[in-house]
Amino acid sequence: MAAHMPYDTRCEPNRIAPGEPFDADPQIDEYLRRAYHAQEDYRGFVRAVAERGARPALVVQFGDHQPGLTLPAFEAAGETDALSNFRSAIYQTFYAVTPVRFTPAAPLPDVPALDLAYLGVTILEQAGLPLDPAFADKKSLRDRCEGAFHTCADRAAVLRHMKRLVRSDLLMTAAGLSARRATSDARAPN
Repeated sequence: MAAHMPYDTRCEPNRIAPGEPFDADPQIDEYLRRAYHAQEDYRGFVRAVAERGARPALVVQFGDHQPGLTLPAFEAAGETDALSNFRSAIYQTFYAVTPVRFTPAAPLPDVPALDLAYLGVTILEQAGLPLDPAFADKKSLRDRCEGAFHTCADRAAVLRHMKRLVRSDLLMTAAGLSARRATSDARAPN
């Protein structure tokens, strides 16, 4: 999370990245500094995992969206609703799976883009762990929707999946959460 905004203060001020400054805009420069250090830390973490024993490990790194600093570029390109449009490229980012001392049990999904909603089941597949019914359903949905969740063309399949999660208490609706709080409050001593 160190690479996350706000960028108006220097994170770890004594830590210097080669090539600084990266940009004349101080906030963009700070973002790029943090991104550099985040990658340096990731490589160090993977190295430490590899050096600390013989157990296999799966290290996953991912972003959930582009930095807020890119919003003006999207707006300048005419995309005025970037944040409210799940099809916007502002939500495109990356994930990386680094196996340590083992070969992944499954290939990464062959999809145009993988929605963050499917990252968990994809990691479980890579690790070769058995999928419980909720994750098996999510895997099926991922494959049916070609990696898309919010923008899946088969909205009925997404809604069926979400309803299954609600029925199994793995996901709570706002109404369900309010009802649970009311029940809990009624039982609480005054």
